[in-house]
Amino acid sequence: MSLFDARVRFTNLFGFFSVFATGIAQITVGFVAVQRFGLDKEAATQLAALALFAVGVALIPAQLVIGHLGWKPDQLVSRGALIAATGALWAAFAPEQWQLIASYGLAGFGAGWMFAGLTARASVAVSHEEQGQAAGAISAAQGLGGMTGPLIGAALFDLWPVAPMVLAGTAFGLVGLGALLVPVVRHGES
Repeated sequence: MSLFDARVRFTNLFGFFSVFATGIAQITVGFVAVQRFGLDKEAATQLAALALFAVGVALIPAQLVIGHLGWKPDQLVSRGALIAATGALWAAFAPEQWQLIASYGLAGFGAGWMFAGLTARASVAVSHEEQGQAAGAISAAQGLGGMTGPLIGAALFDLWPVAPMVLAGTAFGLVGLGALLVPVVRHGES
């Protein structure tokens, strides 16, 4: 299945930008720890590890409540992406170490809903027989985002240290807005 197949084109675009933003957040957290907080290498590594640990911890309750929400895939994507955007923008300007950790946790919680919604979007847009192909297409789009996000994030950090997380927040926000404006068309509906 092509990345540009009309049934999954926007889902793939959202998938690209979601992992693009995630890659930016992952690559720049250590830089932020050194530049903003003046930490040495060991302390910066510990802070970065705690921030990324907070992402993983936050993903768990996000996943556990999904089944109880009764939301459609687009609602998961839009609400999750907007929460992730809030976390990323908070991280861009977080003045304290605990706030950086908490902001990453918030972004991780939102990402849990967003990524689950993206997977569901791809699967409901195609026939049962094509779901594997749709999953492959969105994984490829996300892989492209994972390649480009860290490169751009690292380059932007040298220009303005808050720029990468502002860009990540903007990308998450666009994913959330996009899911609201371009809802998935379920297989068999027109």
